[in-house]
Amino acid sequence: MWDSLLEQDPWIQKMRREEREQGHLTGLTEGHLTGLTEGHLTGLTEGVQNAVINLLSIRFPALAQQGTTDIRRIQSIDDLNHLLAELVTAPNEIAAQRSILAFLPQE
Repeated sequence: MWDSLLEQDPWIQKMRREEREQGHLTGLTEGHLTGLTEGHLTGLTEGVQNAVINLLSIRFPALAQQGTTDIRRIQSIDDLNHLLAELVTAPNEIAAQRSILAFLPQE
């Protein structure tokens, strides 16, 4: 009996509506922030991948095609930065190829 009276009360209905709206806004805000963060990390990862691929294409053109495929598999920004540093100082294609293989994720 009390439940049905409470549910029909205009003040209770207003409070529930406001709570739903606040919950909806909170969910949208959190989803938006999560999307921005994930988008930023994806963009940063792709940017470092492109830098590594460009360096590889310039220094070791023979490795560029397969290297591009392999580098796209590396998602860790730290690993990509370390790989970039190794490719800058790699003395030859063999050393460059070994560096790329060392950073590939294990499957």
